[in-house]
Amino acid sequence: MKPALVIQTHRLGDVILSFPLIADLLATGAPVMAVASPGFYEELAPFLPGASFLPSTSLPKLAGIEFSSIHNLSSSPEAAIFAGKAKAEKKFGYIRSERGLIVNGFWHLYRAALTQNNRHNTFHWSDLYRLDESFPLIRRTPPSRVKAGSGKIGLFIGASEAAKRPEAPFWTDLIRRLKTRGRAPIILGGAAEKETGEAIARALPFPVLNFAGKTSIAQLANILKSLDLFVTPDTGPMHLANWLGTPVLNLSMGNVNAAETGPGSPGQLVVSAAMSCYGCWQCHRGKVYCKKSFTGAAIAALADETLRGATSPPARGGLRLATMELEPETGALALKKPLTVASELDNFWRAAFLDLAGAKKMDPPASPGLSDALAKGVRLSLKDMLADLALATKFSREPDDNFWRRRPAHSRLFAGFIHMYLQNESYSPSAFRQSLALIERIDGFLAATPARL
Repeated sequence: MKPALVIQTHRLGDVILSFPLIADLLATGAPVMAVASPGFYEELAPFLPGASFLPSTSLPKLAGIEFSSIHNLSSSPEAAIFAGKAKAEKKFGYIRSERGLIVNGFWHLYRAALTQNNRHNTFHWSDLYRLDESFPLIRRTPPSRVKAGSGKIGLFIGASEAAKRPEAPFWTDLIRRLKTRGRAPIILGGAAEKETGEAIARALPFPVLNFAGKTSIAQLANILKSLDLFVTPDTGPMHLANWLGTPVLNLSMGNVNAAETGPGSPGQLVVSAAMSCYGCWQCHRGKVYCKKSFTGAAIAALADETLRGATSPPARGGLRLATMELEPETGALALKKPLTVASELDNFWRAAFLDLAGAKKMDPPASPGLSDALAKGVRLSLKDMLADLALATKFSREPDDNFWRRRPAHSRLFAGFIHMYLQNESYSPSAFRQSLALIERIDGFLAATPARL
């Protein structure tokens, strides 16, 4: 059989998020090659037996191979050029073609359009890698969540960006409170957190295990498997813990959206600030205010109640707790959280895009689920989009760069996808016609509700 190729040359977490796709491909019986950054490919290989992991520097050597499929999950120019030139029956993701840089696959295009524009997206990143290949999704992995019975709680003190991680005093306070509750906290972190880990340990009045900056990925994995709970911001090790079946309490703060990149298996817990700006792509406020909601007292209580068997312990003090679950019909991950106005739009756009992709039909009038006011606002925005595209078509010109940016937040996700689709199709007449048809279909869903223009 021809091999399948997956290219993911970004960070540790991004590579692990591609594991479900690789598992899908392995399940077909075909050989699978996975290309990753040199710093990760060797250490990650043992966690997905059957796949051949290769460094990104090996791409030129693969040029003569004919593949069954190529899945380029990387945004690197070199990967796009390779994907464009290589022989394959199917190609997904970024491709450098004769028309320039394009994105193959409905869901890959949807994912690309999320850049700076992910409000109301509820699809998990790992699912977006897979949906073009198979539907409904099958959860072949990871293993069931199993508590080790050790009493140990791992605390990963780092993250790729300062906005995504708590400060050292938070960890010191949390460790004190966990110790008071009879738990055994362990400090974990990468090389960048070595000094911080030492500072936290020195500030405590009792000894604590500190492995920050002292483990390889394989050694970290062994520690993760021994934990009853892993408390962590949005990190690569969080995805590794999830893959290994370790129970996770994700501290989702800063410019992250746990619906996209939270721990990706059913039952995992996510705690976030109860703020309307949660889930931003980039914080534009003077301070990262959402971090202030996270206190050692609140997280210690949540962790303790989780270990006592509470599947949905109450959140405290400006925090909101959510659980990762599966949609029975689609097999896709969905973050179950308290119902808000924002979640009305989340649910609507999720159902709408599943319909547009031909994956799951939306049956109006029951499906939209928007209030009259929201439905009216979205329809007005769709009307403006239609007018802008009609004008661009009439004068044979491209929509301006702000076509999607000037839409209200409630419909910008869809406008961004339409704009990306037009760009991807080189603004061809057929692409304009298809865009108009997509807009009219969304409007048709809403027209079936009681809302009126």
